[in-house]
Amino acid sequence: MKAVLSVQSLFVLCAFLCNKAQAKDLASVPFYTSGGAATNPGDVSAVKTLYNSTNGPKWMFNNGWMDGDPCAKQWMGISCDKVEGETRIVEVWLDYNYLEGTIPSEMAKLTKLQHLGLGYNSLSGTVPSGIFQIQTLVRIDFSGCSLSGSLPTELSMPNINILMLSTNKFSGPITAKWQTPILQTLHLNANQFTGSLPEGISELQNLKLLDISSNQLTGSLPDSYGKLSSVTKLWLHQNKLDYGSIPE
Repeated sequence: MKAVLSVQSLFVLCAFLCNKAQAKDLASVPFYTSGGAATNPGDVSAVKTLYNSTNGPKWMFNNGWMDGDPCAKQWMGISCDKVEGETRIVEVWLDYNYLEGTIPSEMAKLTKLQHLGLGYNSLSGTVPSGIFQIQTLVRIDFSGCSLSGSLPTELSMPNINILMLSTNKFSGPITAKWQTPILQTLHLNANQFTGSLPEGISELQNLKLLDISSNQLTGSLPDSYGKLSSVTKLWLHQNKLDYGSIPE
């Protein structure tokens, strides 16, 4: 009997061979439809624009893309669900998929998006500000691209749990005010951030993993960082910080 691998299995296998550390996340990406109902037009427009802006025909995997409805036709990396009686795209996960270009501002139309993964692709330019205003987002991974620009001075994302922006070209100060009450993982390492460590991070009482190493940060550790009682792993090395005494 011949063994037949599904498209999803091939996708996960390739991800495993390329980077074992990411295989577990990719394996969890669901590939399902939502009852065959027509997907929200704004959502469809957003993902079509992403395809056109990032050289979609040259992606490693683009199964189903641009053919009919993205939810009904199971476009690779797209997950959908019924939200308030409407078929909405809730996940776009295209890590390690040879995307090349810029992230279009139309992505902000995905107002029910929960998971957005575009990491480890050849993406440049800035992240559209509207993405950081999607209130339903739980996880963002833009790691390992060449994205630039600055972060918002204030971030209000009540559902964000994982924010991974490492190994890019982000610059300027780190966000000062964090209205992200359930954020647990924050990776800002290997960028070009300058200025001091923001006091606002100390208010993230659920934060467990914080990596802001390999930037150009200066100054000392704020005493308020002693309030980060939930943090289990903290990386600050390869900056220009005056560590002095570690806050308790």
